[in-house]
Amino acid sequence: MKSIKIIYSLFLLLFLPFISTNINAQPNVGEIQHFTGNENTIPPNLIQEYTSAKQRHDNDAKGRLGREIMKYLPMQEQEISAPEDNPIQITPQPPFTPDWYPTDVLVHSGLVASAGGFRQIDLKQGEDGWMYLTVNQRPEGAFTIYKSSNGGGTWAGVIGISYGLVRYIQSITMLVENRSNTNIGDSTKIIVYYVTSTNTNFNDGRLEVFSVNRNGLNFKNRLVSTPAAGNKYEFPSSCSDGQYWGTATYLPCVVREATNAGTQVGLRHFLSMDWDSTHSNALLVTSLDDYYPSIQYGEKNPGTDSIYIATERRVTATSYGLRLIATSEFVSVNHYVYYVASASGVKYEKPELTVVQQHTSLPRKMLITCTRDRNPRYCYSTNGSATWTTDLLMGTSSSVVADYTTCNSDSSTNSGQYVIMGFATDDGDSVNVKQLTIPPGAIYNLL
Repeated sequence: MKSIKIIYSLFLLLFLPFISTNINAQPNVGEIQHFTGNENTIPPNLIQEYTSAKQRHDNDAKGRLGREIMKYLPMQEQEISAPEDNPIQITPQPPFTPDWYPTDVLVHSGLVASAGGFRQIDLKQGEDGWMYLTVNQRPEGAFTIYKSSNGGGTWAGVIGISYGLVRYIQSITMLVENRSNTNIGDSTKIIVYYVTSTNTNFNDGRLEVFSVNRNGLNFKNRLVSTPAAGNKYEFPSSCSDGQYWGTATYLPCVVREATNAGTQVGLRHFLSMDWDSTHSNALLVTSLDDYYPSIQYGEKNPGTDSIYIATERRVTATSYGLRLIATSEFVSVNHYVYYVASASGVKYEKPELTVVQQHTSLPRKMLITCTRDRNPRYCYSTNGSATWTTDLLMGTSSSVVADYTTCNSDSSTNSGQYVIMGFATDDGDSVNVKQLTIPPGAIYNLL
C-alpha cells in the first residue's frame, strides 16, 4: 500500500470572484420538536444563577455553579477492565525529509487510517497561537500528536499512543484548550476523543478520551462509555466553550449510536464539566438515519447555551439531506431538528459545521460544508439557522469531485475574513482552501 504523506504548506492570498449556483435563501422548516418534558432535573433557581454568572462572565461562579449542576446530571465514570486493553505511549519522530519539493514541511510520514473515510486527521490552532495536528495511523490502532510554534514552519512530536493489534481506532476528534484564565501557554491541554474496537469492522465500538499537556506531560487515557450490548459508537465530534472560559471550560462530544448491523439508535451527546474526568450523556432519538455528526457550541443570551449538530440525514437509499439539530448544553433528550437542504435523488454527504463565536447580542452565523453528489458545496445562515442559503460552489465548477470538506471560524481574524473552508479532491491530487465572510461578499483563494 502506498505510504501517505501529510504536508503543511503556506499559500498566497489570491482574489477569487464570488461563485454560487443557488443563492436563494431557503426557509427553515423545523421538522420535529422532540420534547419529553422538563429539560432535566436541575432546579430553575440554579439555572438562573448559572445564567447570571455567564452574563457577568464570572469564570469562578460559572465553575462553582457548574459543579452544583453536575450533581443533577447522570454522571458516569468507567474504567478499562483489562490491563492489556490500555494503550502504550509512543514517541513521534519528526522532522521528516520532504520528498516532493524542498520547501514542503513534512509533518507525518507513514500510513494514515481510512476506516469509514472520515476524520482521520484533525488540525487546530490553540489559544496559545500554536498549531496542533493529530493523525490516526494504520495498520494498528495508534495516533500521534504534533505541534508547531511558528505557524507550521516546523513541527515537533508531542506524544502518541498505540494499542498494537489489540484494538483499532475508527476516527478521531481533537480539542486544544487552555486551563488558565490568563492563557499561560504551558497550561494548554490537547484532548482527543476517539472510537475504538477490537475488530476492524468496529462492532461494539466504544468511546475513549486521551489528554496531554502540550509539553507531553500529564497524559491520561479514559474510557468514556461502552454502548449497550449489540450496539456501537461511531464518528465522534467534539467542541467546547473554551473561547469564552478558562478553568470553567465544558467539553461536549457527540457520536452516532447504531446497532452492529448499522441500524440507527440515535445520536448520543456526552458532556464533561471537569476536564474529561467524568461524563454525563443523553440519547437524541431522531426520526431517520443521521450520519457523520459535526458539532459546535453556540452561546445565547439569555438562557443556557446550545449545542448544534449538523448531520447527513439519509432519507432514502438515493436521497441524503442536511439537517441541523439543536439541544441544550446540558445533556437532554429534548432537541429540535432544522431543515437545511434536501432534494430527491441527490446525496449531501459528510457535513462539517462551524458557528462564528461573536457577541451574544448578534445573530448566530453558521457555515456548513459538504459534498453534493461528490461536488464540494457550502451553505450558510446569518440568523441562527432561521433561513439558509444553500448549494454554493466551493470549487470552480459543478464538475469538481471531492472526497470530503472542512471548515472552521475565528471571529478575531483581520478584515472580517473569519471563516475558512477547504476540500480535498477525490484523486488526492490537491487541497483547496478558501477564506470568506458570512454572508460572502468575496471569497479569497488560499492556494
